Amino acid sequence: MIGKALVFVDGCCCDFIFKRLTDDLVINSPADIFCPCLQDLGYFNLERMKQQSARGEYWISRYQLNTAIYDKQGLLVELSQLLYHLKQTGVSQYECPVELGVKARLSARL
Repeated sequence: MIGKALVFVDGCCCDFIFKRLTDDLVINSPADIFCPCLQDLGYFNLERMKQQSARGEYWISRYQLNTAIYDKQGLLVELSQLLYHLKQTGVSQYECPVELGVKARLSARL
């Protein structure tokens, strides 16, 4: 990878310090926009993810428990009921546009 550098952080680094470092990361080149960010649940932050989306960055994260999910009509999705329905109907893969968070309303794909 020409013009790229990997930055390794000591594995004993305090999570608070690492979070502060990752919150201040900036895009260095247009190529960085197309590199997805893997969001660990320990650093799950809808506002930061919304800022990343606004800059054209992609991110991937597991679902944070109790995060509100809204469908494209703006109706609250009960995830447990949706998953139960999909299982009962034999659906093994499902994808749809959603918004995350009561305040953030971050556009995402479920």
